[in-house]
Amino acid sequence: MSTIEWKYITSEHDKGYLEGVLDSEGSLYITKNSKNRVTPVYQVHVIVVNTDHTLVELIKTIVGGGNILPRKGQVMYYKEYEYTDTKDTFTYYMNRVDMERVLPNITLIVKEANRILLLDAIELLEKSKWKRNTAVLAELEVLYQESRFLNRKGKEVGISAPIGV
Repeated sequence: MSTIEWKYITSEHDKGYLEGVLDSEGSLYITKNSKNRVTPVYQVHVIVVNTDHTLVELIKTIVGGGNILPRKGQVMYYKEYEYTDTKDTFTYYMNRVDMERVLPNITLIVKEANRILLLDAIELLEKSKWKRNTAVLAELEVLYQESRFLNRKGKEVGISAPIGV
């Protein structure tokens, strides 16, 4: 994959801000859709969800593209009890062209492994150009499983019971 010229981030400050928000508030992952399909379709995603519209708008400006979708807050229920009223949220979706331009030019701390997986997946998807041979599908499946592993909840490895039990 060739690195596309960095056009939109005008300062190290903007780059650092983007890296910090992606590391803390961002989600970088690979999805697989195999429902009603002969061969699965893999996609890469970079999103930022936040209740502050200004923050997601700034990320969109720094990146130079993408989409923001609002979502109204909802009253959540547990069994028959109302337990919380969630705030309105705004989700920034980075498009694939921007991912190809941005991801090679940033460095994350917490989610660096996710960033590298996405770059590998983008390279495979670009190389295959919709011609999905079994070798490419197998490599994409490995990347998808690694992405699922990195994004799972409760990341403590080797802990099967609470301490003191």
